[in-house]
Amino acid sequence: MGPDNKLYAIGGFNQTEGCLSTIESFDFQKQQWETVTKMTEGKRALSAVALPDGLYTLGGYNGKEYLNTVHRYDYFTKKWTQMRSMNSARGTFAALVSPNCNYIYAIGGFNG
Repeated sequence: MGPDNKLYAIGGFNQTEGCLSTIESFDFQKQQWETVTKMTEGKRALSAVALPDGLYTLGGYNGKEYLNTVHRYDYFTKKWTQMRSMNSARGTFAALVSPNCNYIYAIGGFNG
């Protein structure tokens, strides 16, 4: 859930397109999904967290390799920024934010 009270669906996989790059949001008031943006590449098995300054996507699998990349999508400017990468490439892991919003923790995962 983002600070805008919307639920986000990020990336994923389907048989037709492979790894997806789309980010969609669900507006509870309108009861509808809308496409927000696309990531820089399609990914599945990634993690994401919503912070006041943006939506952070971490790691995942792009269909060829596990990733350690971290990107931030700014809700207001609608632009992506590449952040410092994680120390280890991984997918299928948990990510959570510290109570003061100063840290993102990546926990566990798989890298092949």
